[in-house]
Amino acid sequence: MRISLSERLRILLFPDLCPFCRKVVPPHTGCCRDCEAKLPRTSGTLEPVPGTDALLCPLYYEGEAADAIRELKFSAKPGIARHLAKLMAEVVPADRFDCIVPIPMHHSGIRKRGYNQAELLARYLSEETGVPLRIFLRKIRKTPPQHTLSAEERAVNLKGALSLAQNAKPDGLRILLVDDVVTTGSTMTAAAEILREHGAASVCAASAARTRPKGEQSS
Repeated sequence: MRISLSERLRILLFPDLCPFCRKVVPPHTGCCRDCEAKLPRTSGTLEPVPGTDALLCPLYYEGEAADAIRELKFSAKPGIARHLAKLMAEVVPADRFDCIVPIPMHHSGIRKRGYNQAELLARYLSEETGVPLRIFLRKIRKTPPQHTLSAEERAVNLKGALSLAQNAKPDGLRILLVDDVVTTGSTMTAAAEILREHGAASVCAASAARTRPKGEQSS
């Protein structure tokens, strides 16, 4: 395949980087071979969190995967979302869903970070799968970050913080909820509850990574 002059210039000025170790990789190859071999892969379909019908997730939140997600969230590297979405697309059966819905972020958090990482993942996953993106949820109350709280605190932290977005119509739809990481699943549960209350036919969850259940050994 011939590479255009503009593409050659892009590769020269902005080479593709492995999202996990940040080494330069050949164009459009995703991640480097070393990281590909070391990624903490899951079986793809995991134990669903309460309120959802399934949890689809390619990675465990550890090692290179955890490092990449932390950089996406806290180091202003939104491009990592595209690579993670490709991995998510590998475990998402597109024909099972009518739309992809990202977990919302409060506007103050978006101003501070510059983007909602869950929405970035959802947009790229939509491109990968052809399943349309829909903004059906909004966050109406600022809350402490979930990762700073205990499991018990997480369960009540989002109470009253999420609502249906204006003009959203989830009635009868098979929805795939998207977030970056699932730990206790309380965020997904709260979001799924709202969508089901407004008539969603089914709600499945998808994330780039999931914390490994206690007692399960890494391979």
